[in-house]
Amino acid sequence: AQPRDLMNPEKAAETKAEGNARLAEGDCVLALKLYTEAIGFSARRDHALFSNRAFAFTKLGQYARAIADADEAIQLSPRWPKGHFRKAEALKGCGLHQEAFDSYRVASALDLSDAHLQKCCVEAQAAVQNATRQGHMFIVSGALIAVALAVVLVVSEAYAKGETPALGSTLAAGGALALLGASGGAAGRELRRYSLASRAAPPAKDNDEFVRQQFPGMKIPGASKKANQATGAASEAQGEDKPTHRARARSTNKSFRNRVPK
Repeated sequence: AQPRDLMNPEKAAETKAEGNARLAEGDCVLALKLYTEAIGFSARRDHALFSNRAFAFTKLGQYARAIADADEAIQLSPRWPKGHFRKAEALKGCGLHQEAFDSYRVASALDLSDAHLQKCCVEAQAAVQNATRQGHMFIVSGALIAVALAVVLVVSEAYAKGETPALGSTLAAGGALALLGASGGAAGRELRRYSLASRAAPPAKDNDEFVRQQFPGMKIPGASKKANQATGAASEAQGEDKPTHRARARSTNKSFRNRVPK
């Protein structure tokens, strides 16, 4: 809980409203800053703030961070559909269609009257089926390429010897290489799945710390201030050069702020 002398519900509401306005205008980066400040000013953990910040992260393509905020919103209000919807949207951005479909279904089950959620479920299910077909194509393509290669090798070797290619030898070589090709295709499919899952991996820095790094001069109310002080103390203990760290933060801030979506 926040220390009482640092709570400012009115300021939290005001900053949240400003964040909503910036988000509506498309300035997702500034919205992140405002939502983070509002979280610090809040007397309690507001699930709507984390949901809104998740939306901003999703708009910026920061899907893992969006998932982290959506999970926080879900933990604070498990039966609130929008938290599950925000998570589904971020998972969809990662290309994790099955996981997105699962979250859409939870959101829809919590609000059966929402036609948009029902539409999202239908679209997500279609995406799952398409992804499954693509996964099968990895295996089929691998097998077909291997068979073609086997035929070319057997026929080339036979003609090089002045012989007629034997059907049995061709089929045997094709079958053997087809198995290897299918195995390679399956490995490629799993590698793709791993790559997609890595996009949703929890980030090393929590979202509050990440946003503060992008805005070194931002207000740090409440618990965020304590976290910042702890980070500074840890840096001093490790003998890090503070000016260099601040310069790096400014550079990160500049590059990140240039990523406002069109």
